[in-house]
Amino acid sequence: MNLNRAMKIYRETHASTIPTMEYILLLLKGTIKNIRFCQQSNEWEEIQATLSNTQDLLFELMASADRNTEEGERLFTFYVYLNQLLVDVQIQKSTERLTIVEVFAEQLVEAWEEAQQRTRKRNFTSDMV
Repeated sequence: MNLNRAMKIYRETHASTIPTMEYILLLLKGTIKNIRFCQQSNEWEEIQATLSNTQDLLFELMASADRNTEEGERLFTFYVYLNQLLVDVQIQKSTERLTIVEVFAEQLVEAWEEAQQRTRKRNFTSDMV
């Protein structure tokens, strides 16, 4: 088995076995990493490839949103908005709007990390001594 295939299988297995909140945080942090790469790059072809990868991350986030709840629907719509900003960047061939995506993604990471901490505290705290 070649190394690339093994790594791909590992990533897929890892992604399918980690808790949802951790997966969402990984996707958001990957989004931020890609945005920062695009902001520093001078090669438009590299930027386009990275933006395409970033859109894939946002599509995964969209798929993870529970659209049966009001909050989930709002979150889905927000991910769509971030994706639209990336489309605008590609159409205009200008990375100016990437700062907006970066700021929003950072805010989402903070919110998800806070939710993760509250969930852990709730799940692992007991009144029993």
